[in-house]
Amino acid sequence: MDVQLYVTTPLGSTYYADVVFKNYTIKLEGRVLSIDLVQLDIQGLDVILRMDWLTRHKVTIDCKRKLVTFSAPDDERVTFKGNGHQVTIPTVLAMQAIKMLRK
Repeated sequence: MDVQLYVTTPLGSTYYADVVFKNYTIKLEGRVLSIDLVQLDIQGLDVILRMDWLTRHKVTIDCKRKLVTFSAPDDERVTFKGNGHQVTIPTVLAMQAIKMLRK
């Protein structure tokens, strides 16, 4: 890999990557697409797509409807619909925190 990559998550964890799989192929909605994959040791994520890949494939993201539309190699527009999986972040309510601090 010619550059070192650091990825910081919304929760503040930082990951370093130096392994890349060049010209790898992935299949989305029956379409085979070329991509360079960077290996990260992050649990719960399948893939992070870089802006250059998203731009090259003219990707549009509709967060409300959970739709990702991209251009396949033949320029046909293909839409991928998310399955609705949501990541939950453990939270502690104020009253629970007070009880925990008293123990």
